[in-house]
Amino acid sequence: MGSIETINPTIHKKVCPSKPIKPYENMFNISKKLKLKNSMTIILGLGETIEDFELLKKFIKKHNIVKIHFYGLNPQKGTIFEKTKPPKKEYQAKWIKKTRKAFPKIDIQCGIWKDRVNYISTLLKAGSNSISKFPSIRCFNSIYAKKIEEQAKKANRRFIGSLTKLPKIDWNKEIDKLNIEKELKKQIKNKLSRYLEVMKKSKR
Repeated sequence: MGSIETINPTIHKKVCPSKPIKPYENMFNISKKLKLKNSMTIILGLGETIEDFELLKKFIKKHNIVKIHFYGLNPQKGTIFEKTKPPKKEYQAKWIKKTRKAFPKIDIQCGIWKDRVNYISTLLKAGSNSISKFPSIRCFNSIYAKKIEEQAKKANRRFIGSLTKLPKIDWNKEIDKLNIEKELKKQIKNKLSRYLEVMKKSKR
């Protein structure tokens, strides 16, 4: 995974001075020789424009990128983007749509924050394969999780699994079936138990 963030060289030097693109390009070249799959991330809303898509198109072709993550800027207090508005869903969708058209088989993932779950149907319709960044355990069965499932249906997509319904499974029994050390099984059970407790509380 290459954390490119922005393909515009001028903006990249300004917002990612400690993450030059060249080392990532070297990594992509090596991974191709090793027959590994290349993926990258892009953050929209840093100052780029849709005209910069041509730079992204060339980059994807050059490095044989098979998966790309599109995130929308999440302004943080104390940064240069503190007062910057996050990109609108139409803008994020435009990047996804152009990428899908140029690369029909590429895997496109869109990053979604809790306050932007209403973006989902638009981004899925634009060509995104999946979503990420949603805190599914902490927000299990929350209004946000329910909204995501509604948005997926609106885009004529279906979930493999659920963000709102816990399956009836004997988790300890399933862990006991694993061919691993007893101590590791114990650790997994403890960890899973904590996760499930958070999800059950969220459900209530």
